[in-house]
Amino acid sequence: MRHFTLSFLRNYGNGCNKMIPFIKKVPPGLRNNEEGFVLVTSLMILLVLMVVGIATTSTTSTEVKIAGNEKRYKQNFYKAEGATLEMAQIIENAPDNDLKDWSTSGLDREEKVDLDDNNLWIDASPTSFQSSLDPLGKVRCLAIDKGVSKGGSLDMTNPSRIHVFDIYGHAEKDNSNVTIMIGYKKRY
Repeated sequence: MRHFTLSFLRNYGNGCNKMIPFIKKVPPGLRNNEEGFVLVTSLMILLVLMVVGIATTSTTSTEVKIAGNEKRYKQNFYKAEGATLEMAQIIENAPDNDLKDWSTSGLDREEKVDLDDNNLWIDASPTSFQSSLDPLGKVRCLAIDKGVSKGGSLDMTNPSRIHVFDIYGHAEKDNSNVTIMIGYKKRY
């Protein structure tokens, strides 16, 4: 077997070099020199991993900001909802004479309300909405008597009428604010 290999190389060895002429043009020391290949490959892999890491960090920081905004919005929403429910309770518990005086000075159904007018708003009770863990922030409520409900005065035996109220709740904290409106009806 050894004899066959040597005779093969003697007979065909020189012919192989003639078939690939460009091998002779490369200097003999550089033909099998692969010493820098591992370094270049590892640097390319590190570059790709660094780009992926930066993209992941950027996405994560954006997601954290979105979650923080959603948390503030939900907190303000529930505070505003609580303010509307508190105002509904105030209307429900108010004596009818107080509501009659209030409704005569109320707004028309078609009249627009300027919600930016701070004189209309009532601060919600601090005990209900301002806990010791969350002392900052503003919670306000507003009720507007829209008058007698359509069809609310058809009962001739009952001297009271059904009045419609628009109740607004507003909460703001940390550059986030929420205003909600609910409808409320009371007979008086």
